[in-house]
Amino acid sequence: MEKGTWVVCINDSNWDPEAYITMSHLPVKNELYQVREVVPAIPGFIETDGIKLEGIYGKERYFTSKKNGKKYWMEYHFYAERFRIVDDLWNFLTDKSDVEEKAIVVRKKQQELLNSLVNIGSEDLKQ
Repeated sequence: MEKGTWVVCINDSNWDPEAYITMSHLPVKNELYQVREVVPAIPGFIETDGIKLEGIYGKERYFTSKKNGKKYWMEYHFYAERFRIVDDLWNFLTDKSDVEEKAIVVRKKQQELLNSLVNIGSEDLKQ
């Protein structure tokens, strides 16, 4: 996987609760995304490759490795295993069934609602 690769989300379940706060929004299963950056695994810190997606941004902060104590300045990102590379973009875009498209619309609406609730809750905490 490399920058510019088109991927489809295959797992949008079991997000860490912190993800709802640290990410601008979360990927939705069966939705198409483009890789903005590949984050390589760092032994003892991040055991698997990660990716950053175009249009979705995470907060940046220092992360400390529990193994060696080194600090890394990083943006929150996603595990690459949550995505599958789209080899044939045209086929992917033209081969969706009506049922899948309706499910995607419902998931988008759910995500928008959840994001608005989180934003309202964070505004209440600031006051």
